[in-house]
Amino acid sequence: MQPATTDSTKGYEFLAWLELNKKRLAFWIGIGLLLFVVVYVYSYFRGQKELAGSRALLALQTKQAGDRDSVVPAADLLKLAGEYGSTSAGERALLLAAGNLFAEGDYAQARKHFEQFQKDHSGSPLAPLAAFGTAASLDALDQVDAALAAYQSVVNQFPEDAVAPRARLAMGTLHEAKNQPEQAHRIYDQLSKQIGVGRIASDAGELLEKLERRFPHLSQSTNAPAAASATTTVTAPPATPASNALSTNDAPTPAAATEAAPPE
Repeated sequence: MQPATTDSTKGYEFLAWLELNKKRLAFWIGIGLLLFVVVYVYSYFRGQKELAGSRALLALQTKQAGDRDSVVPAADLLKLAGEYGSTSAGERALLLAAGNLFAEGDYAQARKHFEQFQKDHSGSPLAPLAAFGTAASLDALDQVDAALAAYQSVVNQFPEDAVAPRARLAMGTLHEAKNQPEQAHRIYDQLSKQIGVGRIASDAGELLEKLERRFPHLSQSTNAPAAASATTTVTAPPATPASNALSTNDAPTPAAATEAAPPE
């Protein structure tokens, strides 16, 4: 009988505790319900805004679909980006606007909006494209040193992204423009041998050939280390009796050393 009495006593104690703390419990339950409602409403309206932004962007693009030579005006895209800036549609609209401005030759405004995208959406999957757009805009504005630094920043920040080899190829052409053929040759040579970059490797190979035709010594310097290794590492065997002597033709040929490209 003692356990039943104990359980009954505990039940009365719990009821007494509830009576004493009912106001505090009601307060915290109310806070919990309020937070739930706020989160639910926020998620609902965010979803609705995301949907509305996507529809608005699709409407702009569909409007221009009939004319292949026509693009969505940058002003319309920027307006949409301002209205739906917190949505993925707003992100795309801002990047499209910057790209359209670049295509129209307004490189200064294109740079401005590419940089705005980098600032407002640094964690976006589209951030590498915006960074490359900034560098390309500087390149188009003939700000060579700034463009080189911006392309290098793309390579450093997004080494695994598809924009990285494109940025390196652009760096090579800028080094050519600065009359720095050695730096350009190193970049083209590395890219032409890189696996998985597709057309970039082919373009780099073509630029490499053209550069070597202009500067033949670059081609010679590329092959020199391997040739030097082949000639200097083969040494004559020590003198032995004629019956046991090996001819120099029997000596093993060492593997040619691979030249390690210095870091960019």
